[in-house]
Amino acid sequence: MQTDKRAEKIKKHRADIPRSYRRIYDEATAGKSLRAAINSQCLECQGWQISAIKNCEAFACPLWAVKPYQEISQNTRQCRSTKQGLKNAGLRVSKEVRT
Repeated sequence: MQTDKRAEKIKKHRADIPRSYRRIYDEATAGKSLRAAINSQCLECQGWQISAIKNCEAFACPLWAVKPYQEISQNTRQCRSTKQGLKNAGLRVSKEVRT
């Protein structure tokens, strides 16, 4: 019964979503991807505008730290490239190296 109600609400809501974002919404509502759920929620919250997400000032939002379309800091880039370099060299990367 609840599944039918949910499916109907999703179908109605999906019709109001811009076509280019429906696939990510479908992935999110199907529970296929946590990242899709975060991206879809941020997009919806910011009126389906990527630029608004980049400039989001809802600092108290629980998703703010993991919001999509953020600029990657130089430190994060270096850490990722170092980690990938170690993997490419066939070396094992410990769990202490975080990206």
